[in-house]
Amino acid sequence: MTSSPVRVAVLAQDLIWSERLVRSIEGAGAIARRAASDAQLDALLPDVGYLIVDLTARAYDPLAA
Repeated sequence: MTSSPVRVAVLAQDLIWSERLVRSIEGAGAIARRAASDAQLDALLPDVGYLIVDLTARAYDPLAA
């Protein structure tokens, strides 16, 4: 029996930081999905089990995310 891979959303405004996170997630065998705004995150949430939020971003309220 095989299990489906873990899916992780990354909410980060900074492209370099989000790319580092995505590579680390994928390196651990999970599927990473990237979002740079609240709207993009809302679209991803139904399909992921975990969320990583960059708390230093200014494009969205990181605590509300």
